[in-house]
Amino acid sequence: MKNTNNLVILDTALQATRGTTSFLANHFYRHIVLEDNLHLVYGETFTNKEFDRLFILAIDRVKADFKKIGILGENDKPISKSLFTKLADIHTYGSNRKGYKVWYFRGGRDLIYGFYPMQGNQMENQRECYQWYLDILNGEVNCLDERDVCFGNCGIPLSYSRLRIE
Repeated sequence: MKNTNNLVILDTALQATRGTTSFLANHFYRHIVLEDNLHLVYGETFTNKEFDRLFILAIDRVKADFKKIGILGENDKPISKSLFTKLADIHTYGSNRKGYKVWYFRGGRDLIYGFYPMQGNQMENQRECYQWYLDILNGEVNCLDERDVCFGNCGIPLSYSRLRIE
């Protein structure tokens, strides 16, 4: 079952506040459509009009970013696995032979996606990262929700950690 509409992101670079909850730019929030045309986002209720003014679906934002980075082909077609691997900026963290590998795709310092595969050999990492990529293009957002694929806008970390967001 696809979870295309259960994650949203602010459609603005600013912060929004609702009740006691602050919604930060570039952060994903859980979203549920309720009865009576209401939306529940991170525990706060919004009307259709309020929701449409503040939020967009995370999948739409990620696909637009993938286009800017160059890892989404014409007509939203996925690029090949070999091109995906060639475009990846693969960093190894740690001093042991295997280390922790992260696959980065960049569109400048402020547009970075990191793919954090389980630690295996190069082929396993490639297979896992490419499958997450295909899942996202097919509308599945679990890897975004579980932070296996992360957005960042503060450069690549010096040590192994998730990408930072400002």
